[in-house]
Amino acid sequence: MKKILAALLSITAAVAMCTVSAMATPGEFNFDITGTNVPTTLDGVISEGEYAGNAPIVVDGSKYYSDGSWVGSFNGEKYSFYFTWDADNLYVGVTVEGDTTPSQNGPDGADWFRAGDMVQIGFNPEYELADCHPIILGVGFTADKQVQVRGDAFRSTVDGEQAKDITAEIPGYSKAYSADGINYCAELAIPWVDYIFVNGVGRSGDGAPLYDLTYLDAEEGLTIGLWLAMVNDVDGPDGTNGDTCMRTDNSNGQAWKAQDMCSISLTMAAAPVVEEIVEESAAPQTFDAGVIAAVAAIVSAAGYAVSRKTR
Repeated sequence: MKKILAALLSITAAVAMCTVSAMATPGEFNFDITGTNVPTTLDGVISEGEYAGNAPIVVDGSKYYSDGSWVGSFNGEKYSFYFTWDADNLYVGVTVEGDTTPSQNGPDGADWFRAGDMVQIGFNPEYELADCHPIILGVGFTADKQVQVRGDAFRSTVDGEQAKDITAEIPGYSKAYSADGINYCAELAIPWVDYIFVNGVGRSGDGAPLYDLTYLDAEEGLTIGLWLAMVNDVDGPDGTNGDTCMRTDNSNGQAWKAQDMCSISLTMAAAPVVEEIVEESAAPQTFDAGVIAAVAAIVSAAGYAVSRKTR
């Protein structure tokens, strides 16, 4: 009997270990993000070169979804997130491939949220936030114009501003849907001040603690916890609307707690050093034998002229 109990305990422990290993831990997937010396051009044309050589974070239903670290349902979509930064902004680029059910151009204003295809990007600066939402921005794909942005879990000391449309406050651009190749391209420049390093409360099912993150600076070594969600507005076979949603955390059972949601972390790395080009001054001229001979001839001729004049 003791042997049977021991065996059962061993199996239980092994299952528990497997369950824990499948749960992504805060900051488990870290990416060093090189800074930029040139602000990103917000035109919907996205490349690694424009984002300081940083490779994108790719979300496509494989890897961490396959092993249970993250959850979601995919229909063949591939999302790529590009990041770089400078002292003023965190630059974000998003491309989407494999989306065969376009849903673009939600209505302008506050009602656009989740009216079409979009992504959500959540931040937990230095993992300071706990027992509440991360700072979440919803990004709606528009057609060749300013990208739509909503503070989905905006932090504010003003009641009623814990979720609000901030499209007019965040510079960005989104290209129209293309059925071939890359379907969506969107870029935005998120100011650190007032949008990531913020002071206030945020939405939370467990209350909304006050946090002041204004003491932080955009500098080398800064770590930002990152949470991503991808919402694909899909028309069902009966014509009704439905969403597929992919998230970089384990489940909604994490109760929207920032400390459990941000398994990705971004660590700010220095921008490349730009070498200053200094023009070399021209080498000092030296007299060669020919020049010396010519000067001697001139002096001799001048002396002959003077001698004739004095006679």
